[in-house]
Amino acid sequence: MKIKAVIAAAGIAGAVIPSAFFGASRLGLYFFGSTFDLILWPSSILLMGEQEVPESLLSYRLVVSVLLNVVYYVAVAAIACGVIVVVQRFFHRARRIRPNN
Repeated sequence: MKIKAVIAAAGIAGAVIPSAFFGASRLGLYFFGSTFDLILWPSSILLMGEQEVPESLLSYRLVVSVLLNVVYYVAVAAIACGVIVVVQRFFHRARRIRPNN
């Protein structure tokens, strides 16, 4: 497993997924409000009440929200990779220590 590649892919997904959601919502193809949204784009909560804010503030909120989502995805990927490495090392060591019958 290439950890750097997994983390880079997570960072890209962290930017693409909210961009696709936001673009689809602007085109009227998708409407926010489900648990699925919060799982895939947890920082979308920053965009609540976007109808009442000026366009410049909305752009700032959107950029911050996407960047926070990238950080979230990278952190989750790094933790998952770390857990996988630790589990693999544990089982590798357990196989080495076990006596042959």
